Amino acid sequence: MSTKQDVHKWLIGFQTFLNRRPEFAPFAKEVTVRPRELRDFDLIVGKHKKTWIKALAAEAFQDMILQALNAYTLEDRKVPDPSPDPSDEILAAVAELKKSGTLYLPPIAPETVSAMRNYLAERPIYPSSRAEKGTEISIAEARQSVNVAVFSEPDMINCPGLLETALDPLRLGVARHFLGVPPTIALATGWWSFADPNEPKAAQLFHIDVDDYKFVKFFIYLTDVDETSGPHAFVPTTHRHDVILDASNRAVDNDDFGRWYIEKLRKTDEEVQHFFGIEPIHITGPAGTNFMASTNGIHKGTLPKSKDRLICQVVYGVSPLKQTPYEPVTFGTTESSNLPENMQELPLSYSVRLLASATP
Repeated sequence: MSTKQDVHKWLIGFQTFLNRRPEFAPFAKEVTVRPRELRDFDLIVGKHKKTWIKALAAEAFQDMILQALNAYTLEDRKVPDPSPDPSDEILAAVAELKKSGTLYLPPIAPETVSAMRNYLAERPIYPSSRAEKGTEISIAEARQSVNVAVFSEPDMINCPGLLETALDPLRLGVARHFLGVPPTIALATGWWSFADPNEPKAAQLFHIDVDDYKFVKFFIYLTDVDETSGPHAFVPTTHRHDVILDASNRAVDNDDFGRWYIEKLRKTDEEVQHFFGIEPIHITGPAGTNFMASTNGIHKGTLPKSKDRLICQVVYGVSPLKQTPYEPVTFGTTESSNLPENMQELPLSYSVRLLASATP
């Protein structure tokens, strides 16, 4: 399950599963294609991605989708549950994440933070959201010309400690029971946000993410982050269906709210306050601070003013539909040299299958 062909096979298998389970008929109706269209990978993916918005807007519909995905994963595909007996710590953490939308996690060990920083100091950075070949830039040049510079995803996959931490029993357990489905890691990324006296750009403005039927993001600060060095800002509870519905009902024009919420990519602080009336929180802390956020809620990475911020992110989703597909790294090569061997075995191999494969 790592190439486009494997994902296509997964999608066809999932459609077959849905069509024989009448309790999932409303979902099947949204994503099913005719037999002669089964070879059209882009068509099938497009139907799923269009349905992401409907899941975001309708809690009962989202719950049905998650039940279907969980049953398909555990019953049809026979994937072992990565957290079959969650501890009280995991259940309490999930409850907090569901309630507020964010969750502080135990600090990352200083030696792990140092290893990650030292590794990334030797990796190239790129001045755009996509680390394309030929666009490498020095950190000195980046500080003078861009707000954000990113690392390539293959480099982030091999970042020592990143996936190992994301897949430890606590964090993987929280993701599994928050999502209701054994997680698939859809993305591993990292970037520098540079201190800038000018205006915020792109994701430094409030927005929502729509990355899957349900997803949650895990962040690690690799530099100290205070109020002036780019804290993650999140508007509490705005990931919840009931809070979004209340805001829509309070709006003078429900359609106007819907267009603003779904269609307007970047949202001003004033607009967020107008529609929700909830003050954002700023997540700060020393290097090693790490947290989860349900970023279908309103959030942003604030523009650093005093010093640069280095951050890593892992995205847990419920399907294998990556936003920007690429071929995974291969176990047993230099590009996967920092990945523990147990990631080649179930259940962890299922979670990393889009990022690392046993065969080229």
